[in-house]
Amino acid sequence: MTPPSPDTSAKLPAPGDGLSELLSRAPLPQLSALAAAHQGEVYLVGGALRDAMLGLEVADLDIAVESGFEEFLHSVAVATGRQPAPIGDRWRQTHRLRWHGRQLDLAVLLGPLAQDLAQRDFTVNAMALPLPAPEEAMRGLVDLCGGHRDLEERKIRCVSESVLDADPLRLLRAVRYVAALPDFDLDPATAEAVAARAARIVEPAAERVQSEWRHLLEAERWLRGIEMARTLDLAGRSFASLDDLETAYAWSERCNDSTLEGVEGLRPLIARLAAVLAGDVRRRGMEPVCEGLLARRWPARLVRQAARAADWSQRAHHAGENEIADWVLLDRVAAALAALLGEAWARSRSAPAPAGIARLRVLALRAGEDRWIRGKDLRAWGMDEGAALGAVLAEAARGQILRRWDRREDASEWARSRAALSRQGVVAGSKGENRDGGP
Repeated sequence: MTPPSPDTSAKLPAPGDGLSELLSRAPLPQLSALAAAHQGEVYLVGGALRDAMLGLEVADLDIAVESGFEEFLHSVAVATGRQPAPIGDRWRQTHRLRWHGRQLDLAVLLGPLAQDLAQRDFTVNAMALPLPAPEEAMRGLVDLCGGHRDLEERKIRCVSESVLDADPLRLLRAVRYVAALPDFDLDPATAEAVAARAARIVEPAAERVQSEWRHLLEAERWLRGIEMARTLDLAGRSFASLDDLETAYAWSERCNDSTLEGVEGLRPLIARLAAVLAGDVRRRGMEPVCEGLLARRWPARLVRQAARAADWSQRAHHAGENEIADWVLLDRVAAALAALLGEAWARSRSAPAPAGIARLRVLALRAGEDRWIRGKDLRAWGMDEGAALGAVLAEAARGQILRRWDRREDASEWARSRAALSRQGVVAGSKGENRDGGP
């Protein structure tokens, strides 16, 4: 599927209005006052200016100090009552704290301002505004790389090709910005430069690459970013092959974040990751896909939940009731997501959900109920801790979601009988017993 062309028909808000609004909100007035009293130049730089000029919410502030950095840090510490902490930035000396609900990064300029801006990644991030700013903020904007023009044209363009060589993570970050910023596209020359260097995406630390992929999957236009990363040969080198995105298309078209409501622990990131990986899981199997992502430093729990959901959504069509129950009891979140993925796939084909998917959804919902039988109940009925108690609990959970009893009281009666057998030295229940004898 070809990514849709960006819609550039909508007009940007007046950038000066966005800057004025940003400058009026804490902690910018306080920072401006500290900058006015400081001996060296102080600038607001980067993403805060970009987002304010686009009319987006600004969460993080980047402040660059030309000289007297330690003195300015001290002024901020006195004003906030907290010492900004160094973050180990590999590029520049950077300290961080939160102030008035915003993350504030304070750093030293890399040489004169023009030299510093020339080393930043993309033109839309390579603008600066001196603090305190003039009354008409746009008059003070330092834009040596054409960032304002690229904002108007909805374009992600690298400051120079050399900045991609300086940090190859920027190859993937370019795609992530296209996914995150409204109606943006990648400048053709930048796209060519990224594709030519795609092999270098393996050079940054795996944790940094993984973080970029997570940000991309959490972006509003995540599927467009996935398609672009695949086209530019970044996906297979740093994430997964993504040869088959049909489930991702079905999920994107048929579901949104509200689809996930009602299942505790089910977040958009897990759902999107499962949808994107479904094709790889179908072609290669769950374990190889998991191993590939774990080697790239993805969190194990996130990977396994997403891969299970992708796998179960495909296998549920032919799975028996007991196997589906085992899935649900192993990982209720993955099972619930598998049902949603299967339903989205069916709806994309104007077909009803298969019986196995429908059953998976029902059992996943039941698994969220309070358990009818708990360990404390069995202990109160005279059962000792150990393997036998664990086996009865497992069978009680299975019997509850499969409704092998109609009421809690019936389940309690069955469990009491198993506790009594255990006290007599008889091995408690097994999966093969019939309805009269229990699960």
